[in-house]
Order: sequence, then C-alpha cells, then structure tokens
Amino acid sequence: MSTPANSDHTVRTKLALLQLAEELNSVTKACQIMGYSRDSYYRFKKLYDNGGELALKNLDRRKPMYKNRISAVIEREVVEIALDYPNYGQEKVSRLLKARNTNISASGVRAIWKRHDLETVVKRLNALHTFVEQEERELTREQRVSIESLHKISTKSSDVEAKYPGNLGVQDTFYIGNIPGIGDVYQQTFIDAYTKMAQAHIYPAKDVSCSVDMLNKHIIPWYEERSLQLEQILTDRGAEFYGDSKTSNLYQHELQEKQIDHIKMRAYNGPEVNGICARFHSFQKTAFYDVLMRNHGISTVEELESRLQEWITKYNTEIPHQERYCYGKTPLETYQQSIHLAPKY
Repeated sequence: MSTPANSDHTVRTKLALLQLAEELNSVTKACQIMGYSRDSYYRFKKLYDNGGELALKNLDRRKPMYKNRISAVIEREVVEIALDYPNYGQEKVSRLLKARNTNISASGVRAIWKRHDLETVVKRLNALHTFVEQEERELTREQRVSIESLHKISTKSSDVEAKYPGNLGVQDTFYIGNIPGIGDVYQQTFIDAYTKMAQAHIYPAKDVSCSVDMLNKHIIPWYEERSLQLEQILTDRGAEFYGDSKTSNLYQHELQEKQIDHIKMRAYNGPEVNGICARFHSFQKTAFYDVLMRNHGISTVEELESRLQEWITKYNTEIPHQERYCYGKTPLETYQQSIHLAPKY
C-alpha cells in the first residue's frame, strides 16, 4: 500500500500531466514527456473534472471513484440541509433525506460535509452565519436559535475569527528554492482570512526589509484602493516579522504607524487561521511551482514574478474554495458578496 507521501507525489504527477497538456495544447506530447498513455490522460482528466484533486488521490484501477461519486444534486441538498438544520447529525440527515426519497447513507452525508468543511456542528453554524451575512437572507426560527447558540460557542473559543474583508490578514514567507542562474528565491505571501484573496511577490531574502516592502507596496495599497482598512495581521514569530539585533522591530513599527494590530501565533496554535498560508503554499507548490520549474526555463526574477502574477490572478478569480467563508465560491466571488459587511474608511 502506498504511503501518504507517495500518494501525494502521484497526485502531483497526474496534475502536472493535465496542466502540461493544456499548456502544450497537445495530449500526445504531454503523455510522451510524462510517460503516460493517452488512455491514462483521459481517465485522469475525467476523474479530475468530476471530483477534483480528491478523485485523483483516491484513484483505484479496479474501482474508479467517479462511478461512486454522489450526484451534484444530492450534494447540494445535503449542504442545504446542513444550513437549514445545522444541529442535525449525519444519521438524522440521512433519515430526513430518505424520507424525501433521496437514498444516501450517514457516511455519505459525512463525506459531503468534509468536502465542504461542514463536519462539525460549530462549522455548520459558522457556515450558516456566513451565508446569512453575505446573502442577507431571512432566517427561520430554528436558524435564529442556532445563530444565537453560535455566539455562546464563540465566546469560549480561542480561535481567531475573521468577520469581514480586511478584518484579518495572514502574512508568511515561503522558500521557493535555489534556482540556477538566480540563486535563493523567497515568496512573501498575504491572504485575506475572510475572502481568501491572495497576494504573492518574489523576494531575494527572508528578512524584515522584504516583509515591510510587501506590506507597504502591495498589501496596504490593495486595501486603500478599495476604501478598506486592514485591521489585523497574523504572522508567525519569524525574524522577518520581529527583526534582529540590527533591524530592531521595523515591521511592528510599520504596523503601529498604520494602526494595524499584530497577532503573533505559532503555526500549531492556530490551524483555523494561521494554517491558511500553509495550505495555500502546499497547493501552490503542486499546481504552480512544480509544473513551472519542470517545464519552463526560468532565467530571471522578472520572468518568475510575471508568471507568478498570472497564476495569482487565476487563483483569485477562477479556483473555487470549500474553506470557511467561501463554501464553493472563488476568492473574488466571496469578496464581492461580502464587501457590504466591511466598514468603509
């Protein structure tokens, strides 16, 4: 049996094949380069179109996943019930659907919940709260009671919450690697915790000056252009955000000047929020950097930056998220549907 690491490598290879075929506009050439048959390519593509990356991860030659995938109609119904009755467990939801002539097991309900980040009562309550705010919908009495119960849960929670665009951002540094002819390359990453709108730029080092440059040239202007105030930034406790004996606390000084609160957390202390950048970097490495470095000869920082910005635009506008606050929308769609929640400055 394959190890999880081998499984991840296999998924990356299949994703690389699909992307290479699209970039070359030739299935045959892509298969020749990657060492796959055309039949394998079309099988992977069908699985990916139907079930996304998860379908490729769980691919089994004897029993392809797409034959067993629950229909989109049933999936939408399960998600709707999660919002209508967030306190119902998977067994009760299964019985409710069967009464509506929709046959799905309790484990099938849970599988859908997990795909949409709804597998706990708190997550379903948060999803309901998000939809109510974004769509300004009318509440049923039962939903109103559920929303009120969420407040009681939230007051006991140590997790950091994002209430609207600009309420909280996450900044981190990502080491891309040593590129021949260029040297060590780093990426400064910033993600709005509510919308998942991402910004990323290339830097030659991991230090305070790069973090401050990212803050002043890219992060702050993005919010100012939209008449929004960035209220809080969460980072880890790295030297690029705290400085050293030579650079002091320049980054924190900049935040104080701009009246932005600095939240400091180690990655393992805040998976709900600080893990946003970690998940983004993991996905970006597979979907962008691995493919780019394998199939294109990057010789300048300017070329790398240009390709990165093209991919970031695609990420923000075309790739749907199942994470909290997005629930199947792209970051841009989440921003557009939630901008009315944010105070104007």
